[in-house]
Amino acid sequence: MIAKPPHRRGCVSLLVTLKGPTVPGTDIFTRMRTLHGCVLFLSAAHVLASDLRIDSVQWTRRAGAPDLAHLHISWNNAWHNDRNHDAVWIHLRYTGNGEMRPFSLPALIADDGHRVRAAGIAPSIMVERDQVGAWIIPPKGHRGSISCSVDLLLEDEGKYDQVPDMDQRRLTAHGIEMVMIPSGAFHVGDPDPRAIANGAFFTAPEAGGIELPFLIREEKRPIPVGGAADLAYTIDEHGYRGDGAGPIPAEFPKGVAAFHIMKYELRQGQYADFLNDIPQDATFIRGNMAGREYQLHGGSIVCENDVYRALHPDRACAFVTWDDLCAFADWAGLRPMTELEFEKACRGPLDPQPMEYPWNTSSRDNLKRQLDPLRALTFSDGFTEAHMTDANRDESGASYYGVLDLAGNVWERCITVGDSVGRAFTGSHGDGNLGAQASATNADWPKGTTEVLGFGYRGGAYYGTDEPHGNTNPYSPIGYRTFAGWGGAHRYKTYSARFVRTMQ
Repeated sequence: MIAKPPHRRGCVSLLVTLKGPTVPGTDIFTRMRTLHGCVLFLSAAHVLASDLRIDSVQWTRRAGAPDLAHLHISWNNAWHNDRNHDAVWIHLRYTGNGEMRPFSLPALIADDGHRVRAAGIAPSIMVERDQVGAWIIPPKGHRGSISCSVDLLLEDEGKYDQVPDMDQRRLTAHGIEMVMIPSGAFHVGDPDPRAIANGAFFTAPEAGGIELPFLIREEKRPIPVGGAADLAYTIDEHGYRGDGAGPIPAEFPKGVAAFHIMKYELRQGQYADFLNDIPQDATFIRGNMAGREYQLHGGSIVCENDVYRALHPDRACAFVTWDDLCAFADWAGLRPMTELEFEKACRGPLDPQPMEYPWNTSSRDNLKRQLDPLRALTFSDGFTEAHMTDANRDESGASYYGVLDLAGNVWERCITVGDSVGRAFTGSHGDGNLGAQASATNADWPKGTTEVLGFGYRGGAYYGTDEPHGNTNPYSPIGYRTFAGWGGAHRYKTYSARFVRTMQ
């Protein structure tokens, strides 16, 4: 029997509807017609986490000029220090029922011309080259809350306004809390023999030599696998850790280049927002709340009056297939994470330590992050995210860069280096344009809903007290690759993911 591997927070979504003819430190841690257009107003929605909110949304339609989206954005526990920073990833979408069919399309953001208005701390705006989304970034030296109004120009004049199917549409605004992982070389692996026996990466030694962690120096240089001084790992009879072959191509995302990563695992509130945005027929494929014992294992997404709602939006979202996850990533303008990027997000530039967890010690004794069978993010002894510092990461369970739950809670599905499908991954980003049944359209992404090639599992997961604890339940050391080459793509109570985006 196969071991069970391996068997929203930070998100808000708001929408506005247009009807009729158209005229868009050191710690880590809107139809109101007017002469020139029309403005749409929307009430607030609220989600937990670092209390990310997007309020006072206004969508101003302007003839002969770019449409304007006005958002008020706020969140707690923001930071920007010498090491890195957090950020909110904003992406906007048009959704509705046209003359021929339902649609959900990205509302592209203009390259420039945006404005931030804040009474105190003013963050900056950075738009990605593909215009799928924008980053809201705290100013340097800041630690604490952020509250600001943002005016975003939309790159859609003349593109969407002349499409009949889009005369009636909604503009939805979505935000996800992310953490910036800076560029730089880093090690993968774990020097402990137990980790190496569980597939940890190492530098293949000369005869009689010692297995040491492997240093990845360059993003675009292929990584040889298996020969002397090359990247290596111990394979197993089931192939759970990979085929031991290579090389890892130049275009495979290695983690040396800077990237943003979701601060939390995919949250149920985020997935409910996604389900509400995609066409109705696609929800029969992407919906994940019909199984027995769904609620018993923390599932809280319900459908009431044809609207999906997460009763507990901040809980991690399990019971999702690999194709579900990729659909969300494409929709959000993100991409899957590779297992090399997983190790970088955990350890940063530090030298690997034996049996090291993402908080960079080999002990779990000080953890105040409490694992919950319902997948909630909870702490003991009055500890909160506001208390997180670089010095107490062994209490918060935060990684070197301030990313939470990279070990424990639910498994992180990552693109593997352990088979040819995974190694063919080039790191293309989602563009927001989904295919049939709200499917991801990226050619380099693995696909499937059963057992497929191309990805595996990292970080361990909490199975509850009814199963024996070990080094994959509930926590897995950074270097452990026990199931890094096993592609179980089906729904299960401990299977999820988080997504990333390479900095452009």
